[in-house]
Amino acid sequence: MGREKKKGTSGAAVSFITRNAALKKLQLSLGEFRRLCILKGIFPRDPKKTLRGKNKTYYFTKDILFLSHDPLLQKFREYRILKKKVKRAQAKNDPDAVQRLREHGPKYTLDHIVRERYPRFVDALQDVDDALCMLHAFARLPNSTKVKGTRAHNCDRLCREFDAYVARSHSLRKVFVSIKGVYFQAQVFGQTITWLTPHRFHPQIPKDVDLKVMTHFSEFYESMMKFVNNKLYNSIGLKYPPQLDADRESTLGGGLDALLLQFDKAGAAGALSADPDAGADSSDAQATQPRRPNASEAASARRIRTLDSQQLLLLDKRADADLPAAAAPADDDDEAAAGPDDAFTEQQRQAADSYSTLLRGCKIFLAREVPQQALSFVIQSFGGEVSLEGPAAAFAENDPGITHQVVDRNSQAHQYLSRAYVQPQWVFDSVNELLRLPEQQYAPGVELPPHLSPFVDDAQEGYTPLRREQIERIRQGLPEVVQQAILQTELGAAHGETTADADDDDDEENDDSDDEPAALDSMTAAAAGDGAPADGDDDAESENGDDEPPAPSSDDDNDAVDELEAQYQAELKAEMRGGSYGTPVSAKGRSMARSAEKAKEDERAQRDDSHLAKIMMTKKNKRLYYRMQHGIKQKQKKNDQLMKKRREHAEQRPQSAAKKQKQ
Repeated sequence: MGREKKKGTSGAAVSFITRNAALKKLQLSLGEFRRLCILKGIFPRDPKKTLRGKNKTYYFTKDILFLSHDPLLQKFREYRILKKKVKRAQAKNDPDAVQRLREHGPKYTLDHIVRERYPRFVDALQDVDDALCMLHAFARLPNSTKVKGTRAHNCDRLCREFDAYVARSHSLRKVFVSIKGVYFQAQVFGQTITWLTPHRFHPQIPKDVDLKVMTHFSEFYESMMKFVNNKLYNSIGLKYPPQLDADRESTLGGGLDALLLQFDKAGAAGALSADPDAGADSSDAQATQPRRPNASEAASARRIRTLDSQQLLLLDKRADADLPAAAAPADDDDEAAAGPDDAFTEQQRQAADSYSTLLRGCKIFLAREVPQQALSFVIQSFGGEVSLEGPAAAFAENDPGITHQVVDRNSQAHQYLSRAYVQPQWVFDSVNELLRLPEQQYAPGVELPPHLSPFVDDAQEGYTPLRREQIERIRQGLPEVVQQAILQTELGAAHGETTADADDDDDEENDDSDDEPAALDSMTAAAAGDGAPADGDDDAESENGDDEPPAPSSDDDNDAVDELEAQYQAELKAEMRGGSYGTPVSAKGRSMARSAEKAKEDERAQRDDSHLAKIMMTKKNKRLYYRMQHGIKQKQKKNDQLMKKRREHAEQRPQSAAKKQKQ
């Protein structure tokens, strides 16, 4: 017989530890422990059963052991000692000692934590969404005792640095303006990054928000974004961090124009030439044979070649002075050795070109009443030129080369006939659809079309908005007159559907009130009437020179099958009652009736099979199936409500237009 195990020496009792026990083990206060867990990415765990009573917070024991070896523990202890010394100096009324202690206090960095949590760059990109949302929120906060002004300034600069990379690499894909702010989505190194930028208003901080905890998160995200931005800038041959132009910062109110992006000559030359000896003497380069680049160098060269053509041209000009004469491009064998992940297909390159050239050739001037930073970011990301009001602007408002001016006022003091005046929504809708939409629909003072969300899949939702159909017709290149005619036809069809639904309801009520013999007599009379052809049909057949009649449509076939089936059923019932019946059904009619009856039997059998399958389901699968069906019904109900609103809007639109004409 084996030795009996003692309680609490194995299993969940050893794998989990309570928060109070962890605080006692690490010798930390609750605030310091919470801060350390946020920085290290440690969060509470929920065991299957309670171990040491209810209302307890549990952690993995191995996570607490992992925290016990972190160098930040010693820094936190030193900071605790510093606070005691500062408090003692303040009690002695010695301000010089207080200032000296605070200046020479313990300092720490979070670089080792960033490398621990994200061993690969792709891992960091997958968490950039939360970092950008947090940093954008802190960049809008005012200076207070809880949030210092330096932290808000650093957050704003890191966000602008990331936006500058996205604009330069043309990685932006989707934009959506909502009441919360502006949603952006970019494609960076194959990772989809979505973040929210708040509107530029003075924020009201709720009282139930713990800014101290959020400050711990922002502290880590600042260090993380420095790593990410550094890697992104080096990947396209730019120096990091970019310099900040003080004049543009003060006159243009910040934005991307205040950042001075400079090319790194050494990085650009190494990426383009793929030769580590590019900076050597020219005589040595001519005397020695240059080696073939390896796979990583060839991959770097291909990534640089996927940039914008204008950026490559500028990169080549600045790197020509450092390139040797014998620099050779990578061979096909090296490209194959680099792997299929780094290779760009022709379709991907064409898609990237469509994003970078959508607004190419457009010089857009932004008025002061529009959201300038968001619009400037979007326009530069899609290849357009943009300028604002101010002495350090790229071009003035009276520049004759301006093609578009974005305004948000119904009337303008001075209008130029050589440019188009549009509202800000024109920019957002055009980039979402990858199509320059007509400027007339977004003119100042015009009722704007709906701003569709690019994050919604219409095919999956089962409902296509009317604006989406209009954009598809614009994409097809239909003239405006044809589009208006199609729109009027759709509105008339929607009105017809409304009246048809009401007529169907009335018909159903009338059909329910009728008795069965009257229905049988009507079907018999209809069958007798359908048996004799009309004179007009004979004339048409005599005039038609073809031997074969035209092929009927699918709707006509269905109607014919229904009529023949009704006739066949009426004859059977009339024969059973002993009465006379009309024209006998032909062989073709009987076969069509049999096929219709067979289709009904197949449908009935399929319904029975599905019912049997439901019976054979387990309780868990049956519950999941009913939840799925409930979701489908809810989606269909929502789509029906949208269609109802669409029909009501179509009915009210002519009335509102008539009222405007009278006024």
